[in-house]
Amino acid sequence: MAEALDQGASIFQKLAMYDYRIGERYWVDVTHIVNPYSFYVRPVVFREDLEYLQETCDHFDPGMLQEGKIIIYKSEFLDLYVRGSILKVIKEDGDIKCDIKAIDYGSEDNTVPLWRMRHPKHEIAIPPLAAHCVLADCKSLDPGTWAEETIEAMKSYVGNERARMTVKGRTGDQLVVELVNSCPNDIATMLTLTGYTAMGSSAEMPGGNRANPPFDGRYFGCKLVKVGDVLHVRCQTGKDLSGFYVAEVGDFNQYLSDRNDFTDYCIYQKTPRANELVIGRGVGYKSQCMTKFERSVVREVICPTKVVVQQIDWGDTYEVHINQLKLVKPMIFGQTTAVALYCRISKEQEDEIEPTAFLYPGVEFLITIRQVGENFNTPHIVDISELLTK
Repeated sequence: MAEALDQGASIFQKLAMYDYRIGERYWVDVTHIVNPYSFYVRPVVFREDLEYLQETCDHFDPGMLQEGKIIIYKSEFLDLYVRGSILKVIKEDGDIKCDIKAIDYGSEDNTVPLWRMRHPKHEIAIPPLAAHCVLADCKSLDPGTWAEETIEAMKSYVGNERARMTVKGRTGDQLVVELVNSCPNDIATMLTLTGYTAMGSSAEMPGGNRANPPFDGRYFGCKLVKVGDVLHVRCQTGKDLSGFYVAEVGDFNQYLSDRNDFTDYCIYQKTPRANELVIGRGVGYKSQCMTKFERSVVREVICPTKVVVQQIDWGDTYEVHINQLKLVKPMIFGQTTAVALYCRISKEQEDEIEPTAFLYPGVEFLITIRQVGENFNTPHIVDISELLTK
C-alpha cells in the first residue's frame, strides 16, 4: 500500500514538471492522431507509470457508472486495458454500454460493453496524461478538411519513436506544437515538402492564438442536462433565485472524495507569473481561510497580478492575487465535469418560492429543468420543489 502511494506521489511530482510553457521543449510519445490539428502526446517519462495506472480490481459494480467516472477498460482501438473517462452511459433494453475516452492516449471507443470494464486498483485522481495538440506552421490544402492521405502521411512520419516537442502557443484547450524526430525535417515541414499540406501560421488555425479567449466553457466540462430532468440537488451558493448554484448530490459526494487528490496535485504546481493568466484558464485557488485548493477558472483579468476567479464546483467568485493560485493543466478539467449548475427559478414560481427556504449552502431539494442554459454564462431555468423524504 505504501509503495502504491509513493508511486502516486511520484506521478504528481512528474506532472509538476510538465506545465507546457510556451517556448519549452519536451520528449513525448505521440499516442493518437486524428489529423494535424488534432492529435495527442504523452511525455515519455510516464511510460514506466502506465502499468501501475492500468492495474484493475477483480470486481466491477455497474451501479457506479456515470459521466466523468474514471475506470479501466479494454480498448478495442488500442487492444489494451487502459484508463478511461466515461463520456456517455447508454442503457437500452436492460443492457448497459458506454462511450469512453482513453485519457492517457486520446483515442475513444464507443458502445463498450460491461464485460470490458474494470475498477481501477488504485483510487487516486491522476489527471489525464495525454495532451491535445495542434501542429504548428501547417494548414490543409483544402481549408476545413484533411485528406485521408495527409493523415496517413503524418502517421508515417511520426512513426512509433519518441519526438521532441516544442510548445509554440495555445489555441483553446490545445497546445500548438512543433514535432521533431529522426525525419530530415520537423513533421510540419515534411508534410509540406512532400505536397500534403501548406505552410501556415498559428494565427490561421481554428480559434487563432488569442491572448484573451472568451469564457465559453471549453476549458472544463459542464454536466449535461435536458428539459424535463428532475435532479436531487444541494444549494452551493446564491443570493437570490434569479441566479444561484446547485450541485447534484451524487456529484457533490464524488467531489468530496476527489478534492484531497486535487489539493495534492496543486501543491506541486507552479504559481503563475504576471501576465500569464487569460480568461478561461484553469487554476487551483486556495485563500488563507481555506484548507483545500478548489478548481477555478479565470473570469476577468484586472491587472497583470490580480484576477477574478470562479470556483467551478461551488459557483463562488473571488478577486485574488496570483500568488493565491496554482497553474493547472487544461486537461485536468476534462477528468470530471464541473459540479456546480447555474440556475434561475422559472417565472411561474417567482411569487411562490421563499428564497430563504432554499438558498442556504447544503440545503437539499429537487429541481426540474424547464429550459437548458449555457455553461456558467446563461442559467438553466428550473422549477424548485421540496424533497418528499429526507
